[in-house]
Amino acid sequence: MKYLFVFIIAVFILLPGKGNAQHLLTKDSLMMALSKAAPDTLKVNLLLNIGDSYQFDDNDPETAKAWYKKAGELSGQLHYHAGIFNYLFYYLDILVQQGQYDSSLRYSRQAIALAQQLKDTARMMQGNFTAGVSYDGLEDYTAAIPLLLQAADYYESRHNGKSAGLCYNEMQLAYRHLAQYANAIQYGKKAVDIYHQLHLGAQSVSPLSNLAGSYLAIYQPEKSLPLLKEALAISKTTHSGYNELTTTINLADAYFLMEHYDDSVKMLAGRALYLARTLGQKEYEAQSLYALATWVLHQNQLHKAGLYADSGLVIAKENNQKENRQTGYFLLSKIAYANHDYQKAAMMDREVDLVKEEIENDHINRSILALQMQFETTKKELRINQLETAQQVQQLALQKRKTVIFLLILLLAMVLLVGWLLLRNNRRRQALQHQQILQLQQEKQLSATEAVIKGQEEERVRMARDLHDGLGGILSGTRYLLGSMKEHIVTGEEHASTIDRTIGMLDHSIAELRRVAHNMMPESLLKLDLNDALQDSCQQITNSDALDITYQGFGLNDVETDHTVKITVYRIVQELINNIIKHASAKSAVVQVIVKDRELSIAVEDDGRGFDTAMLDSAKGIGYKNISNRVEFLKGKIDVSSEIGKGTSVYIQIPLQHD
Repeated sequence: MKYLFVFIIAVFILLPGKGNAQHLLTKDSLMMALSKAAPDTLKVNLLLNIGDSYQFDDNDPETAKAWYKKAGELSGQLHYHAGIFNYLFYYLDILVQQGQYDSSLRYSRQAIALAQQLKDTARMMQGNFTAGVSYDGLEDYTAAIPLLLQAADYYESRHNGKSAGLCYNEMQLAYRHLAQYANAIQYGKKAVDIYHQLHLGAQSVSPLSNLAGSYLAIYQPEKSLPLLKEALAISKTTHSGYNELTTTINLADAYFLMEHYDDSVKMLAGRALYLARTLGQKEYEAQSLYALATWVLHQNQLHKAGLYADSGLVIAKENNQKENRQTGYFLLSKIAYANHDYQKAAMMDREVDLVKEEIENDHINRSILALQMQFETTKKELRINQLETAQQVQQLALQKRKTVIFLLILLLAMVLLVGWLLLRNNRRRQALQHQQILQLQQEKQLSATEAVIKGQEEERVRMARDLHDGLGGILSGTRYLLGSMKEHIVTGEEHASTIDRTIGMLDHSIAELRRVAHNMMPESLLKLDLNDALQDSCQQITNSDALDITYQGFGLNDVETDHTVKITVYRIVQELINNIIKHASAKSAVVQVIVKDRELSIAVEDDGRGFDTAMLDSAKGIGYKNISNRVEFLKGKIDVSSEIGKGTSVYIQIPLQHD
C-alpha cells in the first residue's frame, strides 16, 4: 500500500498535466473527437485522455491500460517521443498500483533507455524514480537506492523540491528495510523538511509517518510522537480515513514502547479498530485488535486480552497475514506466561518461530523469483536485439553464455544462502528452547525459595507464640508462686535471700525469653510498619549494650509493600546485625533503609575488625547464605566491601513491584 500512495503522488508531480486533461471533456466527447481525428499527435493525446478517464473516473485500470497501449503504438509509428514517454509512465502508474513490480521495472528500463538515446535527462530521472520504486517493491533495496539518489540530486539541482522529497521519502523506506536506520532517518528528515518548507499539507503525511516509523524501529518513540501527532491532525483535517488509520496505529505503538497504558491509548486502539472495519482493512483490523489486547494485558485483564489476541489471529490466518500471525502468537505467549501456563507459552513460542521461518523463506523465494525474472528478461532482450552480422551473433552468444553462467553462480549462491539460513534458524530455535528451559528452572527455584522462606517465618511465629505464651507463662507462674511463698512462709534471713535471688533469676529469664520471642516475630512488625519495626529492633539492641546502632529510614511509608517483602527485608537487616554482633567485634553500626524510585536500598556499616571478602564464596556458615537467598528471592543485588581493621559495609538493592 505504501508504494501505491507514493506513486500516485509522483504521477501528479513528475508528469505535468497528468490527471487534468481528462476532466475538461467527457468520455463521450473524447470518443467523438477520436472518431474524427487523423493519426497524428492530437489522436495520441486523445487516446491517453480516454485511458485517464477509465483509470480515474471509472476505476477500470485494465481498460485504461488498453487505451494507453494504443497511444504508445501510435506514438511509435509517428516517432512522437513525448507520447511514448507518457504511455510508458501512465502504464507504469497502473502496474505499480497492481503490485506488478517486475513489469513496472521492465517498462522503467525502456523509458530510461529511450531517454538516454534522446539525451533527455528529465525523462531519465523519471525513469530512475519509477525503477527505484519497482526495485523497492521487489525488495531489491540495494538496487533502488542509487537510482533514487541520482534522481534526488537532479531534482535538487533544478530546485524541484516536491520531486526530491518523493525520492528522499522512498530512500528512507529502502534504508529502513536494510536496517540502516541512521541513513533512513537522515533522508526521512530531508523529506519532511522539504514538505514543511513547501507547505504541502496532506502530502506531508507519508514522510511524517515514515520518519516516525524509523524512530520506532530503533526504539525512540519519544521522537516519533510529534511527527505522528502532526500526521494525525493533517489526516483528520483532510478527511483521509486511511491515513488516519495508519497514523493512529503507529501512535498507539509509540505509547506502548513508552510504557504508557492510560485510557487515551485505549481510545486510539478503539478508533483504529473502527476505521479498519469501516474501510475494510483486514491487516489493520488485526493490528488494532492486538493493540487492544496489549492494553488490557497491562491492566491484568488476562482473559479479555486473550479474546482480543485470538480475534486478531483469526483474521490474520484467514487473510494470510504472516507478520500479523507472528504478532498474534507472540501476544498469546505473553498472556500464557502471565497465567503461568508455561506449556501453552512454549507452544506459542514455537508457532512464532515457525511463522518467522515462513517469512524468511518468502523473502528468499522472492529473491530467487526476481533473479529468474531478470534472467528471462535478459533472454527476451537478447532475442529482441539479435544482430544481423555473424560477428555480432557470435558476440551475442558469448554474452548470453556469460549471462547464463553468472546467473547459475547467483542461483548456487542463493541455494547456499537458503541452507545457511535454515541452519541458523534451527540453531536459534534450539537456543530459544534451552533459554525457556532455564527460565522455567529459575522460576521453579524462586518458587521453592519462596516456600522455604514462608515456611521459616510461619515456624518462627509458632515458636515465638509457644515461647511467649507457653514457657513464658510457666516461668511467670513460678515467679508468682515463689513470691506468695515468701510472704506466707516464715523463713530465715538466709532462705529469704535465696528466694529473692531465685525471683531475680526468673525475672531475667522471662525478659530474655521475651527478647528471643520478639526477635523471632516482633509485634511491631505485625502491628506497625516496616520502618517502625526496624527502628524498634535497632533501639532494643542499642539498649542492651550489645551494639550501638544508628538507624535511618527514608521513604518506607510512601509505598505499599507486600507483607512477605516486609518480613524478608526485616530478616535481612536482622541477620546482618547478628553477624556484626557475633563476628565483627564492633562498637557501633549504621543501618540505612531507603525507598526511592520504586527501589529499596539497604546499607549496613560497622567499625569492626573487617575480613577478606573472598572468604564469602567458601563460607560454611548459614548467615550469609540466608541473606543471599533472601536477596535473590526479592530479585535484588548484594555488594559486600570490607577492609581488615576498618570495618565492613554491605549494600543491597531490591526492586519494588509496580502497583
